[in-house]
Amino acid sequence: MKKKKHTFLKIFLGLLTLLILFSVSVVFILSKDAGIQNDVLVNIPRNTSVGRAIAIFNEKELLTPNWYYKFIVKVYSKITAEGIFAGSYMYQKGNTNFELLYSIFTGKQLCVRRVTFPEGIKLERFASIIQRELSVDSTAFMNFTSSDSLLKANSIPASTAEGYLMPDTYEFYWKQSISEIVNTLIKAQDRIWNERFAKDARHEGKTRHEILTLASIIEAEAPNNEDKLRVSGVFYNRLKRNMPLQSDPTVLYALKLHKERVLYKDLDVDSPYNTYRHIGLPPGPINSPGVKAIEAALYPEVHDYLYFVAAGDGSGRINFSRTGTQHIYNVQNYRRNREK
Repeated sequence: MKKKKHTFLKIFLGLLTLLILFSVSVVFILSKDAGIQNDVLVNIPRNTSVGRAIAIFNEKELLTPNWYYKFIVKVYSKITAEGIFAGSYMYQKGNTNFELLYSIFTGKQLCVRRVTFPEGIKLERFASIIQRELSVDSTAFMNFTSSDSLLKANSIPASTAEGYLMPDTYEFYWKQSISEIVNTLIKAQDRIWNERFAKDARHEGKTRHEILTLASIIEAEAPNNEDKLRVSGVFYNRLKRNMPLQSDPTVLYALKLHKERVLYKDLDVDSPYNTYRHIGLPPGPINSPGVKAIEAALYPEVHDYLYFVAAGDGSGRINFSRTGTQHIYNVQNYRRNREK
């Protein structure tokens, strides 16, 4: 009996010694410098397993050997029931192995960027902004925003997601996936639309696509929020009278041009977006309207104006008129002001 107890004690002490030695080795190895010479960016996608996360570090020649760190991370994850944070992490010379592991469980050292998308920008501008700010490929962004899978998933009745991305300021990870970025922008508009506009649009018999299309034209025509409601009223009046909207920004969209002045020859472009040649709304939005423009498209100011033109004096003001004669006079004033 004594022999059995003695054997058990030896085994217990042996295991305890091994545990202590392993614990000491863990502390020693984790406290070691990770061996980073230059800044290293590590991207951990969403829903990445702890094992895969270690493999991603291994690809950067960090946290090796794989089995050792995978074991530590899995044990820690089991004990604490904590998962890892997806995102882009930046590590520098001097970071320890512990700091690398600690960061993915706490979100520390995440490369988060605040990115602003101004109201009224087109998909091309979204693409250039995310490429500049997040180092995301702009061509891939454009391809994704016109993909059938995205359009079907979000019930967008158009060939692109133009107009369905909500302009605002967001926080994104460095090199975050295009699908995550785009879906964040779309969901932001979904939320605003459903909370503020969906019910009234249904009551008025208007579709979201129609409202966004008109809102995008209002956004392009009226930079100042105080003019948006009145400009919307002009468009409603013209639509009721079966008059073409005659909006210059729609012509520029059809031409895929960025310029301040539309020439007479531009008005001949054969495109459903040319609201000089085609009566009614164009096929879809021409930019990404902000909340005020969407609001104006749904709740226009009631008046009897049929025309408007910018003052052209740098003030951003818009002159409205009820008759063609008055409009011609305002256009002449606009040209004189532009020539000063």
